[in-house]
Amino acid sequence: MQVIKIGDRRYLVDDQGFLKEFAHWEKEFAVHCGRKAKQRISQLTDKHWDLIDGLRAYFLESGRLPLVRHFCSEMQVKQRVLYELFPGGPYFGIAKIAGIPQQPIDPNH
Repeated sequence: MQVIKIGDRRYLVDDQGFLKEFAHWEKEFAVHCGRKAKQRISQLTDKHWDLIDGLRAYFLESGRLPLVRHFCSEMQVKQRVLYELFPGGPYFGIAKIAGIPQQPIDPNH
């Protein structure tokens, strides 16, 4: 476990940088994660926020991450565009930025 300090806030994250508590997420955390070297996102645009908010809503409702193709279909975005917006990919990119705790991989999902 690690603590990331952003301004006057502290966020508990795991060794991969995933937020430990979904409810503790704030936009400042997303901006911070987006600027990390692996992400290379200098500014989160409205399209970024739409996808982040969509993923957070899906996770809040289902308690799990969607398959990438289902998420892209639901959000009406091409997978290529998702990877362009989130260079870290859908898992280490958007999920981490969205404050979703690290999830085990479910091969049946």
